[in-house]
This record gives sequence, C-alpha cells and structure tokens, in this order.
Amino acid sequence: MTAFAGKRLSEPVVVSRTEFMRTMRPYYNFGMKQDARCRFLVAVTNETSSREAWEEGLELVDRYFFKKIRRRPAQVAESAGP
Repeated sequence: MTAFAGKRLSEPVVVSRTEFMRTMRPYYNFGMKQDARCRFLVAVTNETSSREAWEEGLELVDRYFFKKIRRRPAQVAESAGP
C-alpha cells in the first residue's frame, strides 16, 4: 500500500523519494512514448521546513514532470506588501 493509494493526485501527500519514483514512473514512461514527447504539468507547494529539502524535492519532480510552483497562503500574504 502506498501513500498514493485511494488519493487523488491533487491531494497533498508525503512520500519517500523511492516511493515517488516508483509511483510516478508510469506517467513519465507514458509521456515518453507519445509521438511528440511530453510530460505532465504538476503543481508543487513547499510544505518543507528546510530549503535543502525543498530544492532536493524540486530536482526530483523536474526529472518526471513540468512544474508550476504554488505559494502557500502565508507566503502570498507576506509578499503582498502593505
């Protein structure tokens, strides 16, 4: 049973690098088999507490997908200014 079992891929989950690679590999393989090679677009939100963990996670996501980075509500409010 994986952390993805019974979840929509739009719901946030916490998984190990190994589980991510094993679970997402079929999506990557599907895209590579298309006439015009393609990758899926995913939205990524930083739920980590360390910059290093965030950057390592993004590097892994980049291997499999195109990404759109979403800001957490607190980050949006902080960057909105007065």
